[in-house]
Amino acid sequence: MDINAALDFISSQLMAKKLKTLSTLETTILKEAWKGKDGKSYDEIGNSEYLDGGSVKTAAYKLWQRLSNLCGEKVNRDNVQAVVERYYNKIGLAEATVPINSSLTVNIETIDSEDHRECHQIEITLREKTNWEQKKLFGINTILEQLRDHLQTRDDYWLMSITGAGGIGKTSLTEKLVGEYAADAGFFKLAWTMAKRTYYLEPNMSVKKDNNKKDINTDYMIYDIASQLDINLPPANQDYFLALQRKLTSEPYLIVIDNLETLPEYQKLLARFNPFDPMCNIRPSKVIFTSRKDLKANNCAVREIKLPGIDKSATLEMIRHQGQELDIVKQALDEELEPIYQKTEGNPLMISLVMNLLRIYDDPLLKIFERFEQDQDIQEFLYEESLNSLSDNALLILNLMIKYAAGYLIPSSDLQKPSGLNNDEFRQAITECSQFNLLDSSRSLKDESRYSIHSLLYEFLRRIQDEH
Repeated sequence: MDINAALDFISSQLMAKKLKTLSTLETTILKEAWKGKDGKSYDEIGNSEYLDGGSVKTAAYKLWQRLSNLCGEKVNRDNVQAVVERYYNKIGLAEATVPINSSLTVNIETIDSEDHRECHQIEITLREKTNWEQKKLFGINTILEQLRDHLQTRDDYWLMSITGAGGIGKTSLTEKLVGEYAADAGFFKLAWTMAKRTYYLEPNMSVKKDNNKKDINTDYMIYDIASQLDINLPPANQDYFLALQRKLTSEPYLIVIDNLETLPEYQKLLARFNPFDPMCNIRPSKVIFTSRKDLKANNCAVREIKLPGIDKSATLEMIRHQGQELDIVKQALDEELEPIYQKTEGNPLMISLVMNLLRIYDDPLLKIFERFEQDQDIQEFLYEESLNSLSDNALLILNLMIKYAAGYLIPSSDLQKPSGLNNDEFRQAITECSQFNLLDSSRSLKDESRYSIHSLLYEFLRRIQDEH
């Protein structure tokens, strides 16, 4: 069976069963899979379709699932031709042919519209509430698959969290997760709310302070979520959560709360959704938090993934992609670009900022790094809100660290002794800094723990100290 006959057959079967027909991208994926080893990889398809490989891989995953359901046996890229041919021979050519008339076409379009209703609402919310788009992300496929599994599972955990340092890509990853998997996971509607935004990025990668920000409390956030989900709340705010909970347990809604740690009473909000308390049950709905602070430390039953910086290979791929119009990048060897990875530690935002400086200034890389570290706006964007949330003891530890050279691994005893903190106070302060992803640690069985901070945080703390 050639690919054209296969496409006609599959389309006729989908239409006969009143299922969605193949999309343009699915058709392309199927054509390339039909070629076997000569077919394009998902990344190559992505390049030709102006999509990233992860988006194509996701579309392929959904396609193989659909064809598995249609053919009655598991389908993947390697066996799709054999499975489709077996299914064709099983049902016979006579059954495979379905006359297409205007009446059937209308019905299919109606069904297709109904199938896409939830997906459409989710996409509208993403476009209204976020900067969501089909943008290329790097080095996230493994973590995205883990998050997809957490999103689709129907276990007792109704809370998910994505944590990590500022600029590490938590919001972008959440946008991609929700945009690609929420509807397929069966969620009915999406509400996306942001705890607070003190700083934001302009499209040209400059940092702006949001002078119109307003204080947000838990009741306001619940009201915002309910409004997005078309849920009517009672007049008394003490009854808000109970009314919201009743609706969330009736149908699978998805809620995203971005920048949770900037909500002054975020622990109160977590308590409202406490998975340890049956009275707080919201199944089959789920809540996804993004936060610079690790939430598991609050003894909260949450499916949490801590987002690290992307690895060196992904960093180099990102640099090549963003700098494809720059001769200095096109002509550079990987070894010449590796210092960008070392300086940014794979933080996607920092990588983008360095690349932006390379476009603006005709300077060598070392001079670009100096400009990068002296950028006060980006320092505040990455660190100010986290530092404002720290206890005095945690701030004391960070201020002691700038007495050493940037990047120096400081033994714990060299920090605790001048701090004057007892063992419990010191451990709590270190834990707090680590929870906000402000501290890197190194530990071995032979030596005591050693700690360091990023050079950008180092410069920020020094500037604050000099100003005071």
